[in-house]
Amino acid sequence: MKLFVKIFGRLMMTLTEKRENILGLYNSTIVNNPSGSGFVSGKVLLRYPGHITIGKNSYVNGGQLSASPNAYIKIGDNCLISYQVHLRTDMHIYKERDILIREQGHQEADIIIENDVWIGYGAQIFGGVTLGEGCVVGAGTIVTKDVMPYQVVVGESKMRVIGERI
Repeated sequence: MKLFVKIFGRLMMTLTEKRENILGLYNSTIVNNPSGSGFVSGKVLLRYPGHITIGKNSYVNGGQLSASPNAYIKIGDNCLISYQVHLRTDMHIYKERDILIREQGHQEADIIIENDVWIGYGAQIFGGVTLGEGCVVGAGTIVTKDVMPYQVVVGESKMRVIGERI
């Protein structure tokens, strides 16, 4: 019986820890913004919400913002983030083929989105990326490297610059 209580207690503690670090939000919720003007609407999943900031007049229309224990998502002012956008600060390490991927750990890096950025439907932004001021990320684009200010990028398998805002 003691073993059952110990296991059950540990399970409940683990579930409580996970609940504190994962938050599903619906309809105009303010996120880590002292000014009170950044918000999410629609269905948005926040992982480690204490590591996510959203600037003035910015919104997230739906999707997933996955910060991690040692990395942050910082969204600037006046940003537009469309439906089903996925931002993720961590990923599996997989280089060693003689070691199971699940045993190689994770790497974590911040995602920085500067001011006046528009991210289209279904885009995926990975850790270590900075989206420069005024850039546009097209629908479905997979972003694995920095985007310079005012660039317009697209691409599902390989991101490419298709123009620049003038």
